[in-house]
Amino acid sequence: MKLPSLKTRGKCCQTSETPSNGLEKIVLVGNPNVGKSVLFNHFSNSYTIVSNYPGTTVEISKGDGKVAGKEYEIIDTPGMYSMLPITEEERVSQKYVFDEDAHVYIHVVDAKNLRRMLPLTIQLIEADVPLILVLNMMDEAEERGVEIDTQRLAKRLGIPVVSTVSTAGRGLKELEETIANYKPTLNYFVPNYGEEIESAIEKTASALKSEYSISKRTLAQLLLQKDLVAFEKIKQKEEEPARISKIVSDIETEYSEPLNLKIAVNKQDNVNEIVDSVMTQQEDRKKPAGEKQSKKENSLSKQIDKLLIRPITGIPILFLILYFGLYKFVGVFAAGTVVDYLEGTLFGEQINPWVIANFNAFVPYPVIQDLFVGEYGILTQAITYAIALIMPLWEISSSYSR
Repeated sequence: MKLPSLKTRGKCCQTSETPSNGLEKIVLVGNPNVGKSVLFNHFSNSYTIVSNYPGTTVEISKGDGKVAGKEYEIIDTPGMYSMLPITEEERVSQKYVFDEDAHVYIHVVDAKNLRRMLPLTIQLIEADVPLILVLNMMDEAEERGVEIDTQRLAKRLGIPVVSTVSTAGRGLKELEETIANYKPTLNYFVPNYGEEIESAIEKTASALKSEYSISKRTLAQLLLQKDLVAFEKIKQKEEEPARISKIVSDIETEYSEPLNLKIAVNKQDNVNEIVDSVMTQQEDRKKPAGEKQSKKENSLSKQIDKLLIRPITGIPILFLILYFGLYKFVGVFAAGTVVDYLEGTLFGEQINPWVIANFNAFVPYPVIQDLFVGEYGILTQAITYAIALIMPLWEISSSYSR
């Protein structure tokens, strides 16, 4: 897919429906377990307010803190994977993007999983919010031979990018300077979802007449993906929300596949192109230029990705993997055939009889014989179970995790 160049960022009206203490806000967003809380504790003072978001059981952490000598309100939002929420936690985080007038949003990602987390970055960029991307856990990425060209990534996305190891304090000074000196960028990345989807987004966005805290392009995508909060927003602010809902419904009938799936697939294509241009792995660097992944291999990988992500093909493939990969291979072959052979034939008929005979010949004391080669002996039962029962399953589970 051919990707567009950077485009000029438009201004959109920011509003806030939440109480404010008068300080400019820094809002931390990102997936769970990427280090947001460590950054929150670094930036905020020891006095922190943890409270439930109104109408929910979801906890929000807020605290005041100084960055480069200026005081801000720091907000740590619940983990979110997408601007299209599934869980209550994601919906709360989405509302912070919708409603807060922040000085800057800091999207924290796990650097070694950049390909999986960058789609949310693209969504936040499209939403037209002031954004800094933080590539956290860079030490773990480096241990795996991953190198990321942060300057090139910043240029491709049109936003500041900072690499950090928050637990060790690495990169936090640079992040503070980036926050303090942040100014809205003039150019930012706009993904290309293909002619049909772009036409649907444009048609929906052009029907929106009011001003919103996020871009109309993002709001149009959420409407096309049947997001309830997006529909609530247009009901509150548009004079003819029914007309917009009708436009969305008419567009939906033109497609055989759900629009959220088509948008997600095309967004991932954009992400893959960016990641391939800025990230390298140690194995790739060792290969001569002519031996790196060919276009044919890359194309095959993309085709497999598309098969796995589509429900009509992905669900049958999942069931095949579960049946043959887990049930047949792990359950029947490993836990049945392999264990029976190791326990019954190899140890039960060959190794253990030889160990018992030789041990009893050299050690004529019944108490010691029972301890090492008796019914529950260390050299017979313990080693048998460790090797014959545990090791095959552990090796298989390890291979799956790798």
